[in-house]
Amino acid sequence: DLPLSAYFVSKSLKLALDAGESGRVVRSLCWECANVASQGPTAEAHAMRLFHAAERLVQDGSTPYQRGLLKLARGSVHFNCGEWRAALATLLEAERIFDTECRGTNWELDTTRFLALTAAIDAGDMRLLSARTPGILPAAERRGNVFIEVSHGVQAGPIASLIRDDSATALAQATASIERWPRDPVSLQHIFALVWIPQIHFYRDDVPAAVDYIETTWARVVR
Repeated sequence: DLPLSAYFVSKSLKLALDAGESGRVVRSLCWECANVASQGPTAEAHAMRLFHAAERLVQDGSTPYQRGLLKLARGSVHFNCGEWRAALATLLEAERIFDTECRGTNWELDTTRFLALTAAIDAGDMRLLSARTPGILPAAERRGNVFIEVSHGVQAGPIASLIRDDSATALAQATASIERWPRDPVSLQHIFALVWIPQIHFYRDDVPAAVDYIETTWARVVR
């Protein structure tokens, strides 16, 4: 629910500023930067002002967590401005920091990995996608992490299967994944399913199935 998440991100920034605790302000500025950046290139200047404000607060006294957040925020700006390769490089560095230098950052790590693999898809780095995807979904299943199972299950996982020319597995994984996700409210996972499930049908030369899925899902998304 992107509109609701935007509200809470902005509210957290206000509360952090009211509290005056620099660590909370840095974290909230980074999330607000990523939130603003999601509006696309027209919001880049605004997003970067937030990023630089967080960067100035951190300076030389940063913690690994703050460094990871700064990389994630900067990678989000690159990503939403269509700078896929710059986004990928920055997000992979954020992932490394969260994974090797921080504790208790599963959500940040999962979010960073999801965004990084999406950047890899957009950058056309199918080699990296193929190498990274097989280990992510089994790990998510072991942890019971439905967010990652579904998020990768409707995008990175099926694309990796298509790279192997296994469209049957791609379609089964994508449809099973989105069926596990709540129908309401419409979320990013529904949008990715709307993008990729028809693409799988097109790959299978099943145009009627692709059109039917688009028409059925689009009607629910825009209602």
